[in-house]
Amino acid sequence: MKLMVLEYEFDILSLNMLFQSASMWKSRKTSPPYRVILRNDNFNRREYVVQVLMKEADAVNIMQEAHYNGLSVVIICSQADAEEHCMQLRDNGLLSSIEPATGGC
Repeated sequence: MKLMVLEYEFDILSLNMLFQSASMWKSRKTSPPYRVILRNDNFNRREYVVQVLMKEADAVNIMQEAHYNGLSVVIICSQADAEEHCMQLRDNGLLSSIEPATGGC
């Protein structure tokens, strides 16, 4: 079946796929962001913390902020990604948690 809209011809299957992809994009866009928090501890050396954080661009700054202020935001991302980052930090012996963030991803 074909549909004419503003002089453009669409088939119903194409329109259905378009609306599904638009709704999936919208749901991803509106998911609330989460912060991955690194907490200072008294047993991991600073060099080791930086080594674990090396895939983050500001690894040294994140480590220093956690060391001097007690905690630091590692990354702000979707909840699923935040949980994955948090588990990777914990698997390497670092204290970390996630919490809802205000603002965008």
